[in-house]
Amino acid sequence: MDFARKCIAEFFGTTIFVLLGCLGISMYASSLDAVGLCLIFALTFIAMYFVLARVSGCHLNPAVSLGMAINGRISWKEFAGYAVSQFVGGFAACGLIAAVNALFGSTGYSANAVYVDAYKYPYVFECLVIEIILTMLFVLVFLAATKSGRFSSVAGIGIGLSLLVLYLVDYGFTGASLNPARSLAPAIFTGGTSLTNVWVFLVGPLVGAVLAAFLYKFFEKGMSPYESAQ
Repeated sequence: MDFARKCIAEFFGTTIFVLLGCLGISMYASSLDAVGLCLIFALTFIAMYFVLARVSGCHLNPAVSLGMAINGRISWKEFAGYAVSQFVGGFAACGLIAAVNALFGSTGYSANAVYVDAYKYPYVFECLVIEIILTMLFVLVFLAATKSGRFSSVAGIGIGLSLLVLYLVDYGFTGASLNPARSLAPAIFTGGTSLTNVWVFLVGPLVGAVLAAFLYKFFEKGMSPYESAQ
């Protein structure tokens, strides 16, 4: 029952995260700047963290769950359950966005897209590298912020603020992903080139998570015995 409760928490949190974030971009892209749009994602994450952190850890992201599994924070069974729940949550969110679109005559699912220059050249490789590096940084922050119980009261705020900064950097290039569960469903619902290039937003964050996990293990060896035991 505890495992099922964790998976339900990840499903619920990811649904809310993708729903509010993508719906916010879809509806307010013309009236809010990048800071406002990225704040929707960041503040939604912080809110969900306070609700779900003690249940599942509030990953809401297969890349985060992968980093946690490599570092032994969760089991591989939990990783599989979390990842499935997160992807299903993304699809549930897009289903709700489709209902909103039908009711209000709006369109769009805020799918991620690789940067295209004035000559219509898509920067696929460059965006892949950006996704890898920024996700690596985000997962590193998540691993560090959740390692010690001393920071549990402010971990969600720290993680949310780091997500805001990284999303602001990423937004101009890809529309901000760093999260396969945030990218897959919107790409499928949107179709076209969004679906063609969705692999960038699946592979990039997962590679970044692996790098972050091993980099954190390297840093962890330099911690004091007290810190590494937390």
